[in-house]
Amino acid sequence: VFGDSVPAWLLRDGAAGFSRTDLVLVNGAIEACDGIVDGPQQRDRRGDLLPVPEGCVAWNTWYPEVIGRVPHVDAALLMVGLTGVVDAEVDGRWIGPCDSLGWYVDDIAARIDALRGRSVDVVFALPSTLGSRSTFMVPDDHRERMACVRSALSAMLAERNVPVVDLEPRLCPDGDC
Repeated sequence: VFGDSVPAWLLRDGAAGFSRTDLVLVNGAIEACDGIVDGPQQRDRRGDLLPVPEGCVAWNTWYPEVIGRVPHVDAALLMVGLTGVVDAEVDGRWIGPCDSLGWYVDDIAARIDALRGRSVDVVFALPSTLGSRSTFMVPDDHRERMACVRSALSAMLAERNVPVVDLEPRLCPDGDC
């Protein structure tokens, strides 16, 4: 399982109830670390810059290290979170995900291609809309922003024939997440 805080917490909190013996879960997630390679500077809802946390490792270094720890990896679940939702400084100007998201989609596509290049089947967890209490970091228009992120990712995933687990119906069954 590769990704940031959400999959790290799911593995941490859910591992105790995991009883399958025909499957081994390997944690390739790092809290507060999307792992984007050479990503643009980002800012939160207040305009404060979001520094890359200490201990964060770029996916092109981290994923091979995780895969190298186990004898064989059949499949990888890739689950990323808020990186595409906040503003990013691209080519000297601040943009939101509905303006342009190529830098983000290209990075996710490169991850998929790299994993597949190691004969790993990839499943992508499409992020859900953020809940009404998620505005601690993201702008008030986070629902529209996430719709743009989900749309851009969905198009790329369909183009690459990547199986998708859509978290929206699971985490937002009543319209709020």
